[in-house]
Amino acid sequence: MKKIITSTLLVLICLTSAKITSAQKAKRLSADLSLGIPVTMFSINSEPVGIYQGGLRYSISPSFSLSGRLSYNSFYAKPNNPPAVGPLSEFGAKDIVSYKNEFIGISGYLQYNLTKILGLDKKTKNRLAPYLSLGAGLLYNKLSQVNTDGNRYKMTEYRNKPFRNYQLGFGARYFITSSIDAFASSEFNYIETYWMDGAYSDKKNDNYINTSIGISYKIGASSYNNLIDWRHKNEPKQIEVTPKDYIKWSADANLGLPFLFTPIGYSPTMMGGLGIRYSLSRMLSFQLAYNYGKFNGSQDVSSALVSNSKPESIREFSNSLNQISMRMLVNLRRINTEPLELNKWNYYAIIGIGTLLYNNNVLMADKTESNIDYYKGTQNIVLGLQARKYINKNFDFLTGVDFNYNGSKWLDGAGEKESLNHHLYINAGISYKIANRSKRELIDWSNGKYNRIQGAKEMEIEKIPVIESKPKETPKVEEIKPVEEPKLEQPKVEEPKVEQPKEESPKVEQAKVIAPEPQIEQPKLTIPEPKKEETKVQIKEEPKVAKETPKLVTPTIAENTEEILPPTYKYNIIVACYGLSHSKSAFSFRDKMRAKGFKANVYKNAVNSRILKVATISTDDKATATQILRRAKKEVDPMSWLHLYNKQ
Repeated sequence: MKKIITSTLLVLICLTSAKITSAQKAKRLSADLSLGIPVTMFSINSEPVGIYQGGLRYSISPSFSLSGRLSYNSFYAKPNNPPAVGPLSEFGAKDIVSYKNEFIGISGYLQYNLTKILGLDKKTKNRLAPYLSLGAGLLYNKLSQVNTDGNRYKMTEYRNKPFRNYQLGFGARYFITSSIDAFASSEFNYIETYWMDGAYSDKKNDNYINTSIGISYKIGASSYNNLIDWRHKNEPKQIEVTPKDYIKWSADANLGLPFLFTPIGYSPTMMGGLGIRYSLSRMLSFQLAYNYGKFNGSQDVSSALVSNSKPESIREFSNSLNQISMRMLVNLRRINTEPLELNKWNYYAIIGIGTLLYNNNVLMADKTESNIDYYKGTQNIVLGLQARKYINKNFDFLTGVDFNYNGSKWLDGAGEKESLNHHLYINAGISYKIANRSKRELIDWSNGKYNRIQGAKEMEIEKIPVIESKPKETPKVEEIKPVEEPKLEQPKVEEPKVEQPKEESPKVEQAKVIAPEPQIEQPKLTIPEPKKEETKVQIKEEPKVAKETPKLVTPTIAENTEEILPPTYKYNIIVACYGLSHSKSAFSFRDKMRAKGFKANVYKNAVNSRILKVATISTDDKATATQILRRAKKEVDPMSWLHLYNKQ
């Protein structure tokens, strides 16, 4: 075992030896969890089993990556060959009653990403990354078998000398979120040994094909700094206008009916379970689950003459089952984007691995009893579907069905049969959202409006929050305008008659300075200064502004547009905000506003802005904007607000 641990550490050190500074510039590390189902090419093929796999991957570039993997599995089969009549001469597959061989594998891979060759890296909407892989590794083994001559061979520890293993395969990763990828792969494993099934005299290498599915977590990646494999999907960095504070823990309880697949007549029983779940994101969660139940069955065995472990020799059985499993739940309604509003149902796909501990009491045909206690653990793989209904912020209703692949033939007491004892579990229950204080929501139920209406209160128009691009400069502009306006209003009546003489008589003003100084000395010296002549030039331009002011009687309002531009006018009523990645939701909400009769558009303040604002109106008239604001607060959202846009 020391060599196994040492080899594992060496692989991990090789993967993490890259410079930290380069990893900060482009994210390169990802961690994988996967479940493999092998198809064996042995002399005695193994029953279908699960290979539990975990690993790390370092992306050298968008095309190449190195990965290391640690795996565990056990191959087993029971061909039920008849007992040997004499001593075994040439040991082979016909001389094995059963075998169960355990393996711990350590492998390293070189993977080549095909996205560049296929031109997929130029498509920002592409979510698929196919790849080829080439690898090699070691299989540390612990062998156990029973022969037809009655001899048993069992190793208590893993051998110090491992089997060499070479892999060639292909696969594909699927982009789910900036942090999570799903992947599937299939690898041919060439093993330099013929001891995998115990039939060593056949001189046939025991190869197999391992097909895996799994989840990859991209360490430190984000939407604006993806793993280097996905750098073509990078988006501008987004800033949440209102941070969303979700809870992530929930506790589940369920009760249901199990159904055991057995040739012996099965009597339905009850099963119950408890689970604690942590939602890593709105799409992905992990659950530790415990289930307890019973399997009962009986049949008519009056014709049976011999009592053995065959199904036809068992009168009845009663099994007490304990199941412990780790499950991964994928929220199918949150794979791409969150909905605009809170929905009532969520649907989940479930995959899990676990172990079964059981006690079985069996009554034979001759009414003799036997007891089977198996607490070493039987392999259990869970595949299921689940639905959750939103009740309130504290509770959810849940219901679902699990298919349990069990690696045992003894759950019904009949070990001498071809099929394994799998079972279905149909259940329903309740889920409690833990630490739900301050009316926070579980992240599974994330939606576009969450936190935008929490604690919403009706606000007076004078207290509506105002966002200005240059808050320090705008008050100065407002202070100057009131001073200039009265000066413009006074000459409006006199200017039509006085303008022309003032333009034609520049010399008369000079004559006034030279003539009767004692009478008009002080007042006229202050008015006809050269600087004041410039103000008269301004007055010539300002009547044009005065001609535009009558248009304010019918306020100018921005027309509908399909483009994302800065606001057209100063006063804007904002009813929703979205990040750039949620542009579809922004346009969908805009269309709803237009259907209600608003002149709604999608704006962003600048070209580099990362926030999209849905405005029900953009106008240059404050009174009109205030009127629309009152309507928006009543019909759309009580937290609608007035945004002053300064084009400077």
